[in-house]
Amino acid sequence: MIGGLLWLSASLVMRIAWFTPRYQTIPSPAVIMERLQPLSRLETARQTTTHVVEVRSSTQLPSWLVGERVLLIARAEAIAGIDLSHIRPEHIQVQGDKVILFLPPPQIFSVHLQESETRVYDRQRGLLTFRPDREIESRARQQALKEAQESALQGGLLALARQNAVDQLTRLLQGAGIRMVEVQFQVANAKVP
Repeated sequence: MIGGLLWLSASLVMRIAWFTPRYQTIPSPAVIMERLQPLSRLETARQTTTHVVEVRSSTQLPSWLVGERVLLIARAEAIAGIDLSHIRPEHIQVQGDKVILFLPPPQIFSVHLQESETRVYDRQRGLLTFRPDREIESRARQQALKEAQESALQGGLLALARQNAVDQLTRLLQGAGIRMVEVQFQVANAKVP
């Protein structure tokens, strides 16, 4: 008798659960776009590098006589991510319970020196150098920034920014109730399907 009641109640619960419709609301591309655009510059990766830069200035005379040399140790930071301000409704496709995003390619937003950790390690002047070159330290800093930019491009910072953007946006949209999220990246000057 008890077994029969348990079977009957379990069977009723199963039938109710099976026939009860489940609803999922998928936001329109415009709503998704409104949620993403305020993020604007989505910074997803950063890289810190140290650069030792040597800059010399001299004339045709020997450097020990009239030259100048600066050795700069610079700490630089590069920040990369996705500029979401370029997203338009046509960059978002809703297919059933799946949302496909077509994002702009990752880019380096900024490269700057961390001034608190950048310093002139050594400066040498020739015996007859009475007026030091005012631009030599500036040229060393510019060279450090150039090296930091190249290091970010060659060191995989954009690939990391790309992967982190996929992970962050997938979590964001899944948190908004979207089950399946696919992120693709636009190719420069390509049209979105």
